[in-house]
Amino acid sequence: MRADVGALAIQRCRVMQVPKCVQQPIEGALPRPLIKRTPELCVPKEMRERYRETPWGYITYMEYRYKVEFSLEQYKEIDHYCRAQKIAWFVSPWDTESVKFMEQFDTPCLK
Repeated sequence: MRADVGALAIQRCRVMQVPKCVQQPIEGALPRPLIKRTPELCVPKEMRERYRETPWGYITYMEYRYKVEFSLEQYKEIDHYCRAQKIAWFVSPWDTESVKFMEQFDTPCLK
């Protein structure tokens, strides 16, 4: 895997106008993977209606979780871009539904 994948992912996220999805890679280190979660499964019930300050204003934690998750169309765009650039990309799924979701992209691995 190329060391500049993290920088490319950051650039692509900016083009897609989504929140920063990966951290700037450390020189010589592999980039962090994208994270896929199903908010209904990963957000504890007691946290769902709590409000928090976000880039989108003061919203519930559940609303926030939906806003920071990539949509199917955004994952398709990431997949298309990475395949065109010959970049092996992968995701760290947090739940079984996210694993099932990611199977459609045939990434080289899931973390």
